[in-house]
Amino acid sequence: MLKAVLIDDERLALKGLEHMLKKYEIIQIAGMYTNPIQAIKEIGVIKPDVVFLDIEMPQLRGIDAASAILEAYSDLDIVFVTAYNQYAIEAFEINALDYLLKPVSDERLEKSIKRILARKNIKYKINEKQLHIRFFGGFQMFWEDHDCIKWRAEKTKELFLYLVQNRSRSISKYELLDQLWPDDDPSKSVKQLYNGIYYIRKNLKSYGIERKHVSIDSKYKLTLGDVIFDIEQFDALREKIDNLDINNTKKLIECMTGEYLNGYYYSWIELERIKYNRLLEFAALGLSKKFIRDNELKEAEEILLKYFEKNKSNEEIVSTLIQLYKKQNLFSNAQRIYNLYKKSMMEDFTLEPSKEIERLIRK
Repeated sequence: MLKAVLIDDERLALKGLEHMLKKYEIIQIAGMYTNPIQAIKEIGVIKPDVVFLDIEMPQLRGIDAASAILEAYSDLDIVFVTAYNQYAIEAFEINALDYLLKPVSDERLEKSIKRILARKNIKYKINEKQLHIRFFGGFQMFWEDHDCIKWRAEKTKELFLYLVQNRSRSISKYELLDQLWPDDDPSKSVKQLYNGIYYIRKNLKSYGIERKHVSIDSKYKLTLGDVIFDIEQFDALREKIDNLDINNTKKLIECMTGEYLNGYYYSWIELERIKYNRLLEFAALGLSKKFIRDNELKEAEEILLKYFEKNKSNEEIVSTLIQLYKKQNLFSNAQRIYNLYKKSMMEDFTLEPSKEIERLIRK
């Protein structure tokens, strides 16, 4: 967090700059002054990181105020904000960090803030678009607040999906040909592969995706850089599910929007889909038990019912749901879940309910 002090003898100018700076969560406005002499006295208590300072003020020239501030507190930065450009050389002679001309534009202020952050060695992204890749609930790739990327052809999209799914390793040309063009003439399928890689790169570039975000090397290894990828978010959050705060709990739930690549039926997806469907069920159980411990019973019921509808024969989910309803004396709800579970077991597996579930419903 950057602590900022604003000094300008015009109250309207102060409020305008305050409004602009409030767009940046990294900046805390710790003081606002129309009197530079008072500001100098109180800066030692506030200990700001940066002072935004007008140059033309009746009580004390901004240049003189900046000299006094820097002499006492050499670690802070001064950014002059003024309607006059004739003081620029004088400002930089006292090592001011920046010099903004009124009216200050959003773009110019952003550059100044980036300069402050760089000087303080603070890593913080300002207004940078976030690239998202989602596999749960179907495939989506998009810039935040933008439409999804459009693919030239379905085969190009499938090739990209295969590379993303296998992003942890280099993939041979022969594996790609075998998985994506198993029945095609080899000479034709090689050409299709080369064309597919070409159009993937072209598509990414036209959508504004740089190599720092997504790149494919000569060994057909795809690297994801500055990308928010739901699978990786999900894997990281589910591993510490018992210790998630409210925000990360919400993020985990947001990841769990549906089955892995729902709606896609390529044969090479199936094992990964089975794996993630099971992991989604484990995560749902973990979240529901966390909600129950926190006495958030409605949230627990909601997530359990969602995954019960997907798999009515999951005995852990059935057991947790029955116990949840019995805890609330909702015995008819518990019986309904048991009946649906029993029907599913008979129809799908020709099996009777487990003895544990039988005992639980009869307690």
